[in-house]
Amino acid sequence: MIFILFRSKKIYPPARIPGAARKLSLALFITCNFFFMRLLYAFVFLLLFTACSGPKDPLPAVPAGIASVQGLLKGKEFRTVKTGFYDALTINDKPTAEWIDTAVLKDNIQKTVVREQGGFGIDFLTDTSATVHAGGRSQAATYVLDTTITEFDKGAAGIKLRLTYEDASMSFSLTDEPMKVTYTFLVKGVDEKYLLLQLPREINRRSVISLLKARQ
Repeated sequence: MIFILFRSKKIYPPARIPGAARKLSLALFITCNFFFMRLLYAFVFLLLFTACSGPKDPLPAVPAGIASVQGLLKGKEFRTVKTGFYDALTINDKPTAEWIDTAVLKDNIQKTVVREQGGFGIDFLTDTSATVHAGGRSQAATYVLDTTITEFDKGAAGIKLRLTYEDASMSFSLTDEPMKVTYTFLVKGVDEKYLLLQLPREINRRSVISLLKARQ
């Protein structure tokens, strides 16, 4: 190839060889830099994503059965510490949560939910009796744990906590007695310190979850 380049002036004029070499070098330089920049951008994006997302709080384990949930709840007082949604991100095939931060939140509906849930708590007194703290009031309640899927459960499977008490917010006038209402929560996780409940409400078709912490 070298012989042909220098012997055939008609096909490969010597004057064009330096220009062709420069073009080839430039093309190689651009190609190498293109791939290098793509790798660099990917690396920087990964660092930023890791830094912004931060460590995910581990959620309590999925309950093994009704008996285990009953044993972990009985005699404990739980108070809401966080409210949010399930995150699209999973870690080791386990779901993570996207907790609502009212300091940066602009959505009034989500702010209302966080405010309402912030005062929510349950004291599990016995296997069936409890005290519910909601809306600044404390009400005697009864509860049951089951896995039955009723017409109101929207096909949701899993262990349900069905909590029945007189809800003052459900009275139709100032003179009416509060209505006795049963609210159904999905027990999504529970351990010695935490109780993760899926609430009977949605925001923008996303199920709302609350993390409750056991009082010491």
